[in-house]
Amino acid sequence: MTYNEALLHLTARTLPRDFSDWGMRDAQGSPLAHFAAMHGLLPAGFEHWDLANEFGVTTLRVLLGLGADVPDGFEDWARLVDGERTVIEVARALGNRRLVAKFEAWKLAHNIAKDTSSLPSRPLITRDAV
Repeated sequence: MTYNEALLHLTARTLPRDFSDWGMRDAQGSPLAHFAAMHGLLPAGFEHWDLANEFGVTTLRVLLGLGADVPDGFEDWARLVDGERTVIEVARALGNRRLVAKFEAWKLAHNIAKDTSSLPSRPLITRDAV
């Protein structure tokens, strides 16, 4: 599949589920993953965050720089973006409120999921019989 064919499938949302050639490049040397990140077309479970263009800009940095959203199921909040800062640190520094909110929701759900195993199985609120 050529870059242009992949681009057509990507924008029509008809790429095969097992598509993995996110590193194919356009005429300017940018990976297909960068286009997908810029247009909110990265699939759930996307893992090719370190694909870089000729200037060393990674897919994750493109996404964060545009204030775009991460795909559903993203859990790699501690990944280093620029060798020093994590995804959430960069999102906060760039004022990406959507990602910060998504991170906070993920963190809350993650903490609740960990804490529910210790909760009693019976309801904590009871009603007095009148």
